[in-house]
Amino acid sequence: MTRHCTFGIEEEYLLVKLATGQVMAVPSAAVARCCWDAAGPWFAEEMFHSQIEIASPVFDALHQARDFFGERRQRLARALADEGAGLTDRPKRQCFGGYRVRRTTDHRARQPEQSGHRC
Repeated sequence: MTRHCTFGIEEEYLLVKLATGQVMAVPSAAVARCCWDAAGPWFAEEMFHSQIEIASPVFDALHQARDFFGERRQRLARALADEGAGLTDRPKRQCFGGYRVRRTTDHRARQPEQSGHRC
């Protein structure tokens, strides 16, 4: 007997400046609004201001995941481009010294292992 399998996926991205490819230390409020507007309830902010996440609904098949994330990535790319921003999930070797940890009151929040990141 074959059991039906369902799954969900989380994809994380870094927000970058389109002109330079640099990770955005503190994206503007307009960039954050673009993310919310483009991804809707699937959007989540991460520990670093420059990091975002898209968390999927539950899928029954791989093609559903491909279609869902393809559409979300396109929406985000179009919306962010108007603000001079873009997404990457594979940053090039560059300095991340501008990362800022989000302040939170959630006791379950992840804590940085070290203060400051260097190339």
